[in-house]
Amino acid sequence: MDVGLGDFEEFLAGENAVDVDAEEGGFSAKLDLARAYLEIGDLESAAQSIQDVLDNGPDSLTAEAEQLLLRTK
Repeated sequence: MDVGLGDFEEFLAGENAVDVDAEEGGFSAKLDLARAYLEIGDLESAAQSIQDVLDNGPDSLTAEAEQLLLRTK
């Protein structure tokens, strides 16, 4: 199925695209998801996403995850 994206080449990422969701092993995206859960008031889902980052994510995201976790209480 051709959805006609060829008409919008200037908006496409091209060959050197960076998948920001893959940064930090995808755990950065998990924190973004947790922020979205917080915005809609789903504290339990936010806490689960944040806990996954704390348990399995890189050390570089620990401080940010801990700060977000405080918002779930």
